[in-house]
Amino acid sequence: MANILIVSEKPSVGKAIAGALRVRKTTKYDGYIEGYSEFYGLTIWVTWCIGHLVEMYNPD
Repeated sequence: MANILIVSEKPSVGKAIAGALRVRKTTKYDGYIEGYSEFYGLTIWVTWCIGHLVEMYNPD
């Protein structure tokens, strides 16, 4: 069985992603959300970092 791990930029984005993926039976832990998506039929973990994951780098 497949499971999904999603890393987001901040907690509010992680909560929005979990809601968009219809994650139900959600348990919130310190630093991540774990839940089961009945729509996709698998367990989804959504975690986050504090700060930017991607930053532009100038070529000079």
